[in-house]
Amino acid sequence: MVKKILQVKDSEKKLRERSREVTLDEILGVEMSKLKEDLVDTLRAQKAGVGISSVQIGSPVRLFIIEIKPTPSRPDLEHLGPIFFFNPETIKKSDNQIKMYEACLSINNADLYGNVERIDSVSIQYLDENGIVQSTDYTGFLARVILHELDHLDGKLFTDRAEPESLMDGGAYRRMNARKK
Repeated sequence: MVKKILQVKDSEKKLRERSREVTLDEILGVEMSKLKEDLVDTLRAQKAGVGISSVQIGSPVRLFIIEIKPTPSRPDLEHLGPIFFFNPETIKKSDNQIKMYEACLSINNADLYGNVERIDSVSIQYLDENGIVQSTDYTGFLARVILHELDHLDGKLFTDRAEPESLMDGGAYRRMNARKK
């Protein structure tokens, strides 16, 4: 079921809470199965977005999903997911940092952009939807998506990391990108 995505202007306190870990029994249970469905449905119902955390739909547990698909602005992306990340932990980070603009479904419905510096590769350990431990390396855009969603689980938003002078609405962001081309 498509759920309402919490917005900072109405639900900042909830979005700022650290999400709790889930047990294996919970991961394999009916309630979590429903939550996974809701996350997929909600993400797919958005015109933008490649990831969503459970806290963004009002369930503060350590779960997020990513689903990547090619878009007009990123036609080179390959379809990936949905991938479910339960209790994710960073196990290794690169030293190299890259700046890139980000937006968030919980901030002005993804209509606020800001330049954020993040590491360009990360190794994550997590439990998948079957409760099996996975360890995966992510680089580039995928690393950025993973780190953005990990921040949500810790009660952080991309605006906490963005260069304040870079914040702009979607119209200004699209005009800036059009000038670059």
